[in-house]
Amino acid sequence: MATSNSDCSNSVRNQEPAATHPPEQITQPAEPDYDLVEQPDKDLYCPVTLDILVEPHQTDCCGQHISEKAAQRIIRDDKPCPMCNNAPFKTLKDKFFKRNTINKLNVRCPHKKSGCEWTGELGDLNYHTTSCPKHPWKCQYCDFESTHDIGTNDHTPCCDNYSLPCPNQCEIGRLPSLAAKLVATCWSAPYNLWSVSLLVMDVTRRFLEEIWWVT
Repeated sequence: MATSNSDCSNSVRNQEPAATHPPEQITQPAEPDYDLVEQPDKDLYCPVTLDILVEPHQTDCCGQHISEKAAQRIIRDDKPCPMCNNAPFKTLKDKFFKRNTINKLNVRCPHKKSGCEWTGELGDLNYHTTSCPKHPWKCQYCDFESTHDIGTNDHTPCCDNYSLPCPNQCEIGRLPSLAAKLVATCWSAPYNLWSVSLLVMDVTRRFLEEIWWVT
C-alpha cells in the first residue's frame, strides 16, 4: 500500500526527539590537597569536577582533558562525553601532558602553617612531604605530639619512656632511659656507691622540679 508524503510528514512530526544527555557538571569544586603559588590557566581545570587536572585523561572523540575521577564515573554510568556529547567514548591517561604541564605547577608545602617555607613543583610534592621536617609527628612511647624536627631532636632523647638497650645486657633486654643511664637499677650491674648516688640525685632532682612547677 502506498504512503502519501503528507502521512510521512505527520509521522515524523509525531515522533519524539532523540534523547540527549546534558554534559556532566559539578558546580562546586572539591578542596585541593595542595596550595598553588599562582592561579593556573583555566585550561588546566577539569570541566566536570572543576579540579586541577592532576591525573589528566584525554577523550578519544574530541580530544578534551577531564580528570581521572570524572572519567571513571562517566564511563561507569555509561554516559556520553561531557564535552561533545558523543557516545560511546573512551579516555586515555595523558602522561605527557601531566609530566610537562601539570607537574610543573608551583605549590607550597601542606605544612606551611607549621613553619615549612618550601615551594616547588607539584611533581616534587610527594617526595618533599615524606621528608618535610614540619610534618606531624607523635612519640611512640608517650602522648607527646609535635613536628618531626622537634620530636626527633628535642623530645625523643628526653622522653622517660624511650627504650634503650640495657648496657649490661641483662635478661630484661630493654630498660627505660633512666634505668639505662643509671646502671644501678639493673640486676646485672655491678654494685657500687657511685651508681646509687647518681640514682638518688636524679630522683631528688625530678621531685624538686615537680614541686617547682606546681608552685
